[in-house]
Amino acid sequence: MNSNAKEYVVGQRNVNTFMYLKKASRVLLNQAKANQEGSFYNYMTSMLTSAFYLEAYLNHSGFKFYEIRENNSYWKDFEKLNPDKKLEKWSEMICFKIDYGRRPFQTFKEIFKFRNKLVHGKSEIINVNQIQKASEEHTYTQLPKLNWEKMVNMQTAERFLNDAIEMVEILNKQAGFSSTELYTLASTSTVSQLSSTEQI
Repeated sequence: MNSNAKEYVVGQRNVNTFMYLKKASRVLLNQAKANQEGSFYNYMTSMLTSAFYLEAYLNHSGFKFYEIRENNSYWKDFEKLNPDKKLEKWSEMICFKIDYGRRPFQTFKEIFKFRNKLVHGKSEIINVNQIQKASEEHTYTQLPKLNWEKMVNMQTAERFLNDAIEMVEILNKQAGFSSTELYTLASTSTVSQLSSTEQI
């Protein structure tokens, strides 16, 4: 092959970032279940990534909605909103009434409360003043924990991911969007390749 040849590639690759985040959350969750060592950190990161997945989908759907209508100014305003406001705005746009009193949307605020605690994390001091039964086995588990630390476990990580997935599926269906994107990491349009022997 001529080392001086150029290859021109014309095409387009559409990347669904929210799907990468969904897959990452699932992988971390499965790793935590399979291996006890370091599982706390995998559960923690899976829970955090579920929040990223959910917000990335709201960004994806909002952009898609405004792109169809060629209304970039409204998209920029939408993009600046916090996750709560994005969900509120998006539900208005697709004429969907959210029931925060039951799952899956009941979990929405909990997911982002957890996310905010870590994304805007700061060091904290916990004071303890109580009598505990001495036990060498539980020396570490008896230490006081922050609220977000108490949330990190298999059950909560599973609930965060499963409810996030269900929320996305409900919103996507209500918007009238194809479900294909909910199972696709990326798609590539037709690619044309032209070879050239021009000197570099």
